[in-house]
Amino acid sequence: MRIIITLVIIQSLFFLKAQEINTTKTNDWENQKVIGINKLPAHCTLMPFADAKTAIENNKNKSPYYQSLNGIWKFNWVRKPADRPKGFYKNNFDVNGWDSISVPSNWEVLGYGIPIYTNYNYPFPLNPPNIPHEYNPVGSYKRHFTISDNWENKRVVLHFEAVKSAFYCWINGKKVGYSQGSKTSAEFDITKFLKKGKNSLSVEVYRWSDGSYLEDQDFWRLSGIERDVFLYATPTEYIHDYFVKAELDEKYKNGILSTDIQLKSKTNISLKGYKIKLELFDTKTVILSKVREIKNKKENKLSFEEKINSPKKWTAETPNLYSVVLSLINPTGETIQLVSSKIGFRNIEIKNGQLLVNGVAIYIKGVNRHEHNEITGHVVSEKGMVEDIKLMKRFNINAVRTSHYPNATRWYELCDQYGLYVVDEANIESHGFGWEVEKNTMAKDTSWLAAHLDRIIRMLERDKNHACIISWSLGNEAGDGINFQESYKWIKSRDNTRPVQYERAFENAHTDIVAPMYAKIPQLLKYVEKEQKRPLIMCEYAHAMGNSVGNLQDYWDVIEAHKRLQGGFIWEWVDQGLLTKTANGQNFWAYGGDFGDQPNDNNFCINGLVQPDRNPNPSLWEVKKVYQNIKVEAVDLLKGKINIENKYDFINSDFVDAEWEIKAGGKIIKSGKIKSLNIKAKELSKDNIWAKKGHIIAWDQFKIPFPTKIASKVDISKFSAVEYKKTKNNIHVTGKGFSVKINKTTGAISSFEYGKKELLSSPLVPNFWRAPTDNDKGNKMPKRLKIWKTAAKNLKVTKISVKQEKKQLIIMINSKLNGLDAKYKRVYSIYGSGDIVIDTKFEPGSKELPNLPRFGMQMQIPKELNQMQWFGRGPHETYWDRKTGAAIDLYRSNVQEQEHSYIRPQENANKTDVRWLALQNEKGIGIIAVAMPLLSVSAWSNTMWDLEKADHPYELPNRNTITVNIDYKQMGVGGDNSWGAKTHEKYTLPAKEYSYSFRLRPVTSKEYTIGELFK
Repeated sequence: MRIIITLVIIQSLFFLKAQEINTTKTNDWENQKVIGINKLPAHCTLMPFADAKTAIENNKNKSPYYQSLNGIWKFNWVRKPADRPKGFYKNNFDVNGWDSISVPSNWEVLGYGIPIYTNYNYPFPLNPPNIPHEYNPVGSYKRHFTISDNWENKRVVLHFEAVKSAFYCWINGKKVGYSQGSKTSAEFDITKFLKKGKNSLSVEVYRWSDGSYLEDQDFWRLSGIERDVFLYATPTEYIHDYFVKAELDEKYKNGILSTDIQLKSKTNISLKGYKIKLELFDTKTVILSKVREIKNKKENKLSFEEKINSPKKWTAETPNLYSVVLSLINPTGETIQLVSSKIGFRNIEIKNGQLLVNGVAIYIKGVNRHEHNEITGHVVSEKGMVEDIKLMKRFNINAVRTSHYPNATRWYELCDQYGLYVVDEANIESHGFGWEVEKNTMAKDTSWLAAHLDRIIRMLERDKNHACIISWSLGNEAGDGINFQESYKWIKSRDNTRPVQYERAFENAHTDIVAPMYAKIPQLLKYVEKEQKRPLIMCEYAHAMGNSVGNLQDYWDVIEAHKRLQGGFIWEWVDQGLLTKTANGQNFWAYGGDFGDQPNDNNFCINGLVQPDRNPNPSLWEVKKVYQNIKVEAVDLLKGKINIENKYDFINSDFVDAEWEIKAGGKIIKSGKIKSLNIKAKELSKDNIWAKKGHIIAWDQFKIPFPTKIASKVDISKFSAVEYKKTKNNIHVTGKGFSVKINKTTGAISSFEYGKKELLSSPLVPNFWRAPTDNDKGNKMPKRLKIWKTAAKNLKVTKISVKQEKKQLIIMINSKLNGLDAKYKRVYSIYGSGDIVIDTKFEPGSKELPNLPRFGMQMQIPKELNQMQWFGRGPHETYWDRKTGAAIDLYRSNVQEQEHSYIRPQENANKTDVRWLALQNEKGIGIIAVAMPLLSVSAWSNTMWDLEKADHPYELPNRNTITVNIDYKQMGVGGDNSWGAKTHEKYTLPAKEYSYSFRLRPVTSKEYTIGELFK
């Protein structure tokens, strides 16, 4: 009761302030107390239907009481409010000279103003609640519509699903109302404003308002009517709201269907004698039908509570849905309104320190998702939503956090249907104020309490009937204080079926889930040192910016070892690039600063598992493997014994087929299927709504310890002779059909001819550097480790010796790295077969040196040698700390296909655990690097320096060479965060002694066997 009284007081203050503002001429969009004028109270998503059949289908387009206002509107844009066409809403105002614009849309992506990307800096001076008047664009929209004749004598509601950031609206020249809060619905009763025939609708949208201080999310700052606009009609006595709680009993067997319904009368008549019929449908079959009647003149609420025997349960793995249809019946027995919701029976609880779904502790294998489209900005189609969900399901993602605002209503319906757990997050972020406890943030300023609460209330009331929502989030990065404490209390009083979380509450009482962001593994371990009453689920982790998401498997090794750790949400799902063109018409994905936007945070919006067109970044394959729900462990491989663990929470794995293969040298030598197992693995045995039969959901790979014979030594006496001669600058080595040139100044192999074909375009030189990744830049690697950038160039040869042995030549080169007090040794063993065995050794001196980014060698080869084969991990790129998701096999491709075009060019295309790499032309002529025993390799169409200098792929020059890296190793890519976290120590290369070996071999054939390559 206390909270209800508090809300009444808040609403009274709101309307009082609105009147004061109108009196004093203060702008509504510069006062935090004005949240809306004449907006209807929040309620659940609903649409009136004509009959139960269409109500069950719940497709609003099939309702005779729905009318879309999407489409082409007349539009005018100005830079500042003073320039707006002030009387445009009048019926006699001529808009024929205006532009046309599609609704929904963001006007910046259509050329009106510019998109602005910032992480947390406000795009205007920080002076709440004031907004700059010299630059605050205003969009004026106008269109006409005609109401259907069958809507006569009905109540008509105008619905805006999302408008950024504040707007006024008029019907037929008369002011209807005002709204802010850009990611939840705004509704107005427009019945009294309508006339027969053609009506006009005018909307005035402000890019920024005082509400923008609570909308400081890390995304593109865009404006306009960005979700659906429509009308719907109800009778004058109507169902205003309902809350369906579909839960399970204590044994999680039978269902408890509790439904609270609120009725309203536009004419304020008594609702006594009105009835509600509640029907529960399993598909099209009625399994429950109950009627309740209002008995008292003052009542406007009805409730149902019914037991449902053994319902099919809803989880992300088993998204079983039922339909609730509510029919409003007037005292004469006429059904005057039908509404419907899809519901799922499930319990969400926290018990014994764990988050439970239907009594089972689950893992959150989640991602954060912004609403983003590469062309339309924040306007996302249903097709795009389905594409996202299917991709998530195919890559074993089971949960989404709606970062950082409520999403379009259709998103939740699809998550109900396909099965995704959702953390629904309020549209609250005031990051630009900072959030340190000692700071006086907006969270502590009670003058903003009503604004905070309104966003919380409108989220919950709109979305409360969705089975997919397992937690409410109070917002993101908005400090902490009384405003969030009160918001938590309100949610707990309104919804007792779900937990509430807020990251900035840390471990305080007003969060039911401890939800840190970017917690490092030691922090997770510290949390579980003692018994905890709440689970820890990271609201953000594994920052996927550029070449990232290293050490994900390490996180999950820890998570799965401690029951209070239940996963997290990777940041984030999609790279927020906007498709645009260069001056010469070349497409590219733009990021902060590319539109001249100031301030901006550069490419910090490019941190997704998929690119803007939903092409997976390589890190997504690692996520799929780490998140997979079927795990195979070796027991006795020689006897064919394995353990198969079903890591799904609710389903038997008999919906998949299990297949096995034994491969040698990339060739299948034996294969089969595992039959008669309830726990199976690998491929779907039937189609699913998110994947077709044959989609691989899980795999594992093991090296079988077969006894092997030691290969016999090659008799080098049968090789042709090798000769050499020295000149002033080089050592020339010749053999039958080949020649090698070694530069005496650099010690590098500068030429390798085979059959009169030059295989090198630049020398094979030492390399200690890599083109910095986004994480490297974030942790200052280019500065911390810069000594290695030029280390190879500062190499000085100190000694060369040549030794002739039978049919081989051994050239030993000692060097020192100037300025590093370190030694670098190379030994070239050149055989009459044309093979060159290269042994390299690095020895640090007494000088303390930083970690090495890489220890390897680099060369360039002619561009025609772009046909690539390798035996190692693949087919996508892998790194020392991100290779769990790639199987060892024989792969064929070409260099261009293996490069990954990150939106900001950087290190890419690496392959780990490589046994051999072949690069050839179309005729099969080329070069092979054979590991002794393993290598890390990559090949690019550009140089490393090209990658380092370019800000966008279109800036990369067209080279006639291919850069080839043949490495011992390079450091991992990291991924704890992208603004300071370093690569985990175990994936780094401390400055100590290293050595490795490999063999270069010229080739003339397209096909090879492992035996041939390892001779």
